[in-house]
Amino acid sequence: AFEEGLDILSKQGVRGFWYGNVPNIVRIFPYASIQFGVFDLVREHVHAEQHSKLERRVFHFMSGSLAGMTATGVTYPLEFLRTRIALSKDSKHLNLWASIYNIYKVEGLRGFYAGFSSSLLGIIPYTGTGFFIFHSLKDELRVIYPHLNKSKAFDFIFGSFSGLVAQIASYPFDVIRKRMQAQKFYLNKGELDKSRGLIQMTIYIVQSEGFFRGLFKGLTMNFFKGPIAVGTSFTVKNIVNSLLERKEAH
Repeated sequence: AFEEGLDILSKQGVRGFWYGNVPNIVRIFPYASIQFGVFDLVREHVHAEQHSKLERRVFHFMSGSLAGMTATGVTYPLEFLRTRIALSKDSKHLNLWASIYNIYKVEGLRGFYAGFSSSLLGIIPYTGTGFFIFHSLKDELRVIYPHLNKSKAFDFIFGSFSGLVAQIASYPFDVIRKRMQAQKFYLNKGELDKSRGLIQMTIYIVQSEGFFRGLFKGLTMNFFKGPIAVGTSFTVKNIVNSLLERKEAH
């Protein structure tokens, strides 16, 4: 990872670390709002707090998975664009609108959903595990230390831990998704022999790179990124909820 970072820095400069970040910023607003919105909507509808502990655990996983799948379905083209722009060193592809035009021209509308099946499969353990662990830990804290339950520090700690576990559980799907998103790019450059579907791509990665080295490549970098991102998301979401509740109370 350190060598890769130096290579990016030498070839593309500091800006290279932020290639593809514009569509990611555009994507994260609707993604987070849809994800948390769907989860809270389902929770209110089924009155989760009135059920047993086991039923609440199952609910948190299933509703978290549903929320993630819904958000992914709506925002996936922007996720795809982020990957493509990050891969490209050609200036005509680094602009968001130029990238949209070129991908549509060459690959059509279906091009924006390359790797979607892998992403949808991966989001089930990712958001399902994330919501399951976060709310399970919050439930236990509420019983053992009720006076600490509203502490935003615990929101960040529990969110970070849930993000770490969720990242490990779903990481192979993330690797496969990115490979499928990128394969048209590498096919056009002559660096890939043919286009592959989900199962074919999985077999190809395992055969050419090995199971752990192929499907868990780059995981160590995500030990930093994933937990911080998820912990921050849960913390900010709960802060906003608290502010809205206070406003409604007044």
